[in-house]
Amino acid sequence: MEARKTEKIKYPRKKMIIGIVLLVIVGAAHIIQYTALMRDYTFNYITTVIQNNTVNFIVIGILLIFMNAIEIKLIRKRLKDRL
Repeated sequence: MEARKTEKIKYPRKKMIIGIVLLVIVGAAHIIQYTALMRDYTFNYITTVIQNNTVNFIVIGILLIFMNAIEIKLIRKRLKDRL
């Protein structure tokens, strides 16, 4: 009998990481809003832009995380079918 080669399968993580980063950015912008950093024009402008697009960032972040989960399920299904 021939021994099977076992390879580590690297699941795609890029979409999940981007989605989490988007959600963290939205959270950080809302936290910065209540600090003294709002006196600085740059922080004020950046947080205003992020807060105006909060819904978009949250939807995109959640969709990226779900897409990653679906992609992992499809890869696992293909691997099961091969065996």
